[in-house]
Amino acid sequence: LSTREWAKAAADYQAYLATSEAKNADNKSAAQGAQTNLAAAYINAQNYQEAIAALDSVLQAQPQNLSLLKLRGRVYYALKNWDKCI
Repeated sequence: LSTREWAKAAADYQAYLATSEAKNADNKSAAQGAQTNLAAAYINAQNYQEAIAALDSVLQAQPQNLSLLKLRGRVYYALKNWDKCI
């Protein structure tokens, strides 16, 4: 996908996350999945600061998720933030 298409995907995930369905406590897992997908869309659109914010949001609920921690480290690496990428 192009950067433009990834940006569109990010907008779609943001729209979903703003819905009452995503905010419903019964859909917590779906919302976290959408937040993770939002981060991936931001990464592919090279919008790294937004990706960090999305990953931080999911990591608040899943602080021991090694996959997300590794992904956030790769984003910090792309930003050349050496202290935080480790």
